[in-house]
Amino acid sequence: MSAQSDLVARLKADGGVTALVGSRIYPAPRPVNVQKPVITYRRITSVGTLEIDGGVSHYSNRIQINCWDDSYKTANDLSDAVKAALSGYGYIPLITEIYDDVVNEHGVALDWSRFSL
Repeated sequence: MSAQSDLVARLKADGGVTALVGSRIYPAPRPVNVQKPVITYRRITSVGTLEIDGGVSHYSNRIQINCWDDSYKTANDLSDAVKAALSGYGYIPLITEIYDDVVNEHGVALDWSRFSL
């Protein structure tokens, strides 16, 4: 299972996340005219660990998770739910707020990292 599939399964299994977005978790870019709040994600990097025999044993994956809504508060509440759902499952070294003034949308971007075999 890929890091992205693991991430989506973990988020969809969490009641705090699904209470806000239902099943609206998409690879970026999200579908046009999708109801908000919504989560998008995309892989930033996957770096393999090279073994002595030349094989790759595991990967360090970094995935950006974006929480979107028209409301600043809801976007931040959603990011808090995502952080709680991923607690103890990888780590989130960077969180930043974003705003899209073209569509007047608030967002919170979380960089999530985790190792996978």
